[in-house]
Amino acid sequence: MPSELGLQGDALRCRFSLCLGSLDVTSRDVTGTSRGRLARFRQSSGIVASAGTGTLIALVTMFPTGAVSAAICSADEDRFAIPALIWLLDMKKIAGRDNAHMRVHAFIISWKGMQRRASDIADAVFEFADDVTVIYSNEEDAIETGKGHWVQVPNEWFYGKKFEECLRQHTSGVMLQIQADASSNDWGAVVEKCRETYRSQPNVGVWAPNVDFNAWVTERVSIRRVDSAETVAVANTDGVVWSVSEAVVRRLSKLSYDVNNMGWGVEWAAIAYSMANNLLVLRDLSITILHPKGSGYGRQTAGVQMDAFFAQLTVQESIQLDVLRKYCYPDGLLHNATAKGLLRALAKKMVRYPYSLASKFGILQHI
Repeated sequence: MPSELGLQGDALRCRFSLCLGSLDVTSRDVTGTSRGRLARFRQSSGIVASAGTGTLIALVTMFPTGAVSAAICSADEDRFAIPALIWLLDMKKIAGRDNAHMRVHAFIISWKGMQRRASDIADAVFEFADDVTVIYSNEEDAIETGKGHWVQVPNEWFYGKKFEECLRQHTSGVMLQIQADASSNDWGAVVEKCRETYRSQPNVGVWAPNVDFNAWVTERVSIRRVDSAETVAVANTDGVVWSVSEAVVRRLSKLSYDVNNMGWGVEWAAIAYSMANNLLVLRDLSITILHPKGSGYGRQTAGVQMDAFFAQLTVQESIQLDVLRKYCYPDGLLHNATAKGLLRALAKKMVRYPYSLASKFGILQHI
């Protein structure tokens, strides 16, 4: 069905012409990009807008060559007039690259007590993301609503299962995921920077802004600068606010999250796949997200579930994962689930490499 535009009179032709001049074209839909929502319609469908006593209809057709023909026709109750204006738009000139990498579907993961924050984030990204979906749960199984599409899931679901629901709900393009307890003074800028990165770098698998509190501080995971001082290739990024390309979405969708309700290791899997397939993993230092300290679940259970989750990775991904973890933990002390496990690993390290440890911690300087 045609969708209506709220434009009247002489302003209609001018504004609508601008819309056609800034089309983003994909094989799935055609999107007017005036704040992301001036017009959206399916291929081979039309937009109908009132203009005084008559009507203007835009017909859009996509050809196999990737070109798009768009025509504005005037119409009344009895007949269609000859098209007044015709544009022939070359998809490559419009987009320059595969538009699937420019489309951003934003997901907000919410839980008990986070409805207000999730709603605020949804409001902030609604005019910038192509789609907004909130995955939420609460103890009362109460319905929550706000901007975008709100999907209720069982309250027993933690990050892993909610991330799986994000994968199920994802439409197309880049998947940007935001935790409801994250804060930014400009969520629109986060969405647009995410979009621009995938637009300008077609070989990106994972992109994330900087997060002020997370285990993967830049000094620990940085590999090298990419393009500018603001962009760093990293060995890991956090799942507070991050995004994955459509190729990574497809790979992650093939994994089972029944074994990983807590969700530890999801970002490891995405990054291992990306690097094993020549895709970049980037962190943008020009944007910093604020995030509170702490977590609401047991580390030991999360660690056990993560190991079971990793058993699904391919040999190539598993090898890449080992390399990445050793890069992040050069002393061989991996991210054990408990303090007891960490002490056990440290004890083994001391037995095997007493001299290197003594040198590292400055013990030899005092002998």
